[in-house]
Amino acid sequence: MGRGTATVGRLRKVIRDLYGCDSVHVASVPMHESVEGHGVWDHIVEVFSLIDHPKAEAVYAWCCDPRQRCYATVLAVGPIVTPLDAVRADIAADLRTKRGQALKRTVL
Repeated sequence: MGRGTATVGRLRKVIRDLYGCDSVHVASVPMHESVEGHGVWDHIVEVFSLIDHPKAEAVYAWCCDPRQRCYATVLAVGPIVTPLDAVRADIAADLRTKRGQALKRTVL
């Protein structure tokens, strides 16, 4: 099993544990986002279709730090309709948290 396949498998388990539904991997999207000219985010976003989730048809997920088994997921709901939207929401959540405005994040 390749490293990418292993990551997708782990993310499917995280999704099942968090949301109580199965998922199907549909795409891997390399993403690089910068703020004020500084690269702040460089990961591969895995896109999954959700099976029987009550509110979302898809979820975006990635591995934050494989050594610490840190994974992030962002449901495709409301204004979150692309991998880029999910990344920007995660960056914004991280900035708010660092400023003392705690925002719930789905990171294990």
